[in-house]
Amino acid sequence: MNPPRTWEVAWRDFVQMYRRPMVWVLLGLLAFMTWGLSSGSVRIQSGDTTVGGTEAHITSMFSQAFTMSVTVLVFYGFFIAVGAGMAVIRDDEYRVGEILHATLLTPAEYIWGTVLAVIAAFGLVLSTHLAGAAFFNHVLADAGSADYLGPFALGDY
Repeated sequence: MNPPRTWEVAWRDFVQMYRRPMVWVLLGLLAFMTWGLSSGSVRIQSGDTTVGGTEAHITSMFSQAFTMSVTVLVFYGFFIAVGAGMAVIRDDEYRVGEILHATLLTPAEYIWGTVLAVIAAFGLVLSTHLAGAAFFNHVLADAGSADYLGPFALGDY
């Protein structure tokens, strides 16, 4: 296996993925969702919080872990499946089988490059989502949200 060829396939697929509107639709959807969560317009609840005890801030690591796990499961799962599944359709359109038979590129290098591109693309989306959550929760917070927003801690995100 030749790593430079694998990285070349990964880079080309990564660039191709960001040219499609699918990633931009996901980023826009996540931006609206994160903004709604920070302003209180959107809620993800797991039960009644009036039972007693202290309530965690929505910026605490526990609330962020719950919110991110639900968001990643609901939104990212669909878009990752579409993004990875479109690679098969795109391979047929670009006749990748003929390229693999005519060049030194092996199927393993091509597959690993495609997988790395999907992981890198949605890893970048996730890091952008986390940066947006920190931005909406702490930079765009108003005085009325001090009751449910805690102090900024990078480890919470």
